[in-house]
Amino acid sequence: MTISRLKLNRFLVIHEQQAIYDETFHEGINVIRGEHSVGKSTLFDLIYYVLGGDLKKEEWRYPTNECTEVRAEIEINKKTITLAREILAGKKPKIRMFDGCYGKALKNYGNWLNFGSVRSDNKASFSEMMFDLFGWGQHKTESFNNLTMHQILRLSYLSQSSKTTSIFREEIDKRGDSGSTRKAIAEFLLGLDDLTSYDKRQTKGKKQIELAIFEANRDSIKKILGDDSATTFKDIETLINSKKYIIFDLIEEKNNKLSHTDSNSNHAIVLKREEIITTISYYTKLISLSFNKIELIQREISDCDLFSKSLEFRIKSLDESEKTYKSLGNISFNYCPSCFSQLDTVVAHNQCKLCKKILPDYDLTEKYTETLAELKYQQKQNTNTINKLQVELQNNENEYIKNNEKVMLLQNELSNISTHSNERELIISNYTKRISNVESGIIELNKKIPLIRNLEKYNRSISIITKEISKLVEEIDSLSELSKIRNRSVLNSLGETASGFLENGTGNEEDFKIATQKTVEIDFEKDRWLLGGRISFSESSNAEKKSALHISFLLQSLKDKQTRYPLFSIMDFECADLNEERSKKIQNNILNLLKDKEGFQLLITSSKISQELNIEEYGVGRYYGKNDYLFKI
Repeated sequence: MTISRLKLNRFLVIHEQQAIYDETFHEGINVIRGEHSVGKSTLFDLIYYVLGGDLKKEEWRYPTNECTEVRAEIEINKKTITLAREILAGKKPKIRMFDGCYGKALKNYGNWLNFGSVRSDNKASFSEMMFDLFGWGQHKTESFNNLTMHQILRLSYLSQSSKTTSIFREEIDKRGDSGSTRKAIAEFLLGLDDLTSYDKRQTKGKKQIELAIFEANRDSIKKILGDDSATTFKDIETLINSKKYIIFDLIEEKNNKLSHTDSNSNHAIVLKREEIITTISYYTKLISLSFNKIELIQREISDCDLFSKSLEFRIKSLDESEKTYKSLGNISFNYCPSCFSQLDTVVAHNQCKLCKKILPDYDLTEKYTETLAELKYQQKQNTNTINKLQVELQNNENEYIKNNEKVMLLQNELSNISTHSNERELIISNYTKRISNVESGIIELNKKIPLIRNLEKYNRSISIITKEISKLVEEIDSLSELSKIRNRSVLNSLGETASGFLENGTGNEEDFKIATQKTVEIDFEKDRWLLGGRISFSESSNAEKKSALHISFLLQSLKDKQTRYPLFSIMDFECADLNEERSKKIQNNILNLLKDKEGFQLLITSSKISQELNIEEYGVGRYYGKNDYLFKI
C-alpha cells in the first residue's frame, strides 16, 4: 500500500483582501506558542476547516467569523496543492483548489477548480478529489455513504473542544456520529481491514442491493403474467408465428371461396380499399423507420459502452503515468545509461542532462488534477447518455409493436371489404370474426413480450449476481482470519505505545505508573479506550491519556506501511486542569518519541512551552503574550 502523506506548507487568514495571519509550517513538530485565549485553538479549527472539516455555527469565534476566507498551501504525497475556502459560519461553502504552489495560484486565478462538499451529476466532491490525490479511491461506511475528509480529520485532530474521554473530534450534530461511521474511519486510516477484503465487502454490499432490486422487479412481473410466468420469449415467438400461419390460411381459404362468388364493382369500396392500402403503406414505413432507429440506437449504446471502457483505461493510465513521472521524472543522470560514459556538465538549469533538450518551464504534474476532473466528468456524461439512449430504445420498441398491431388490423379490414354481395358479405363476416379472434390472441401475446423479455433479463441477472455474491462471500471468509490477526496486532501496538507513554509521565496518576501492566481496550465504535477497565480519570489525566493514544496513531503510521493515516496530526491537548509540569512532560515525551523520525508533521499548541521545544526549529511564529492575539482586524 502506498504511504499517505499530508503536509501543511503555509496557512493564511484573509480579511478584506489582507492577510491577518500568514505563517509557513515545516516538516516534523510545529509548535504554536502563546498564552491562554490568544487564538491557538481557533487557528487549528481554521486549518481543519480549509482541509475539508466542517464547523457548526456555534464553533466559530470572533474575529475569524468576520474574516473573508482561509488559504493553505499543502502537499499530498509530495504533490503541491493550494486550497482556499470562504468563511461562512454555519454553512458548507465550496473549496477552491489550484494544482501548484500558492505563488502560482495567485497569478493564475482563472485556473482554480471549485469543489463542493457533496458530489453532483457533473462534478466530483472535494473529498472525492482529495481521496484520488491520496490514491485512496472511494471508500464507504457500512451504510454505503462515502467517507469524507471531514470524517478522516476527526481522527487526526485532537481538539480541545472535544471530551477528554473521547477518541474522535466531537460532532455537535450527533446524527452524523454513528458507531459504524467511527469504526469505518478508524479501520480505513489504520488499515485494520485488508484493502482487498474492504473492496470485496463493499462490492458484496452493492451486489446485494442490486439483487434485492432485481428480485423485487422479477416478482412484480410474475404477478402480472400469472400462469404465463414460466413462458419464455421463444415460446411466445413460436405461438405468434403459428397464429400468423393460421391467419394466412384463413385469408387464403376466404379468398378461395370469394373467387367462386359473383362480384360487382363498387366505387366506394374501391376507394376505401385504396385508402386502407395507403394507410398500410404509411404504417409500414413507420415500422421500417422504427426498426432502423432501434438498430442505430443499439449501435450507439455499444459505442458508449466502448467509450466507457476507454475512459476507465485512460483514468488508470493517467494515474500510472503520474506515479511513473514521480518515480522517474526527476532522475538526474551523471552517466549515460547505454554506454556508461560520463555525461557533459549541463550549463543551463533548464536543460536535460541526458539528451540536452530544453526542458519545459511548467510542471508536468500541474495538469493532472484538471485532466482527472475532466475524465470523470466525461465518464458521468457518458453514463447519462447511455441512460437516455436506453429510454429512447424502449420508446422505439413500443412504437414498433404498436404500429405492427395497427397494420395487422388494417390488413384484416382490407381483406374483408372485397365485395358488396350478400353471399360475399356473409363469407367476409365469418372469416373476419375468425381472423379477428386470432389477431386478438397475437396482440395479447405481443403485450407480454416486453414483460417476458424483462423477466428473462432479471432472471439472468439474478443468476449471475447470486454466483458473484457466493464467490465474494468465500473470498471474504478466506481473508477474514488474516484481517483479525492484523486487527489484534495493530490494536496491541497502539495500546503498548500509549501505555508506555503514560508510564513515562509525571506520575500524578497512580494507575499511569504501571500502565504497561494494565489491560488496554481501544473501542473506536464506542469512541473510548479503557486502561485497566477504566475510561475516565481526572480531567488532566484524561488529557494526557488522550494525547498518548493520538501520538501512538502517528507512530504506528510511521512504521506500518499498511495504514492510510496521512502522517499528519493536530494536537490541542492543553486543557485548563493540565498544570505546567505535566504539560512540559507530555511535550518532552512527544519530542523524545519523534526526534529521530522523518516524513511526518505534527502541529501542537502550548501556553506552557518546554525549554526543549521553545526554539526556532520547532516554533511557528512568535510567542503570543497576553492581549497579543493571533488574529486582529
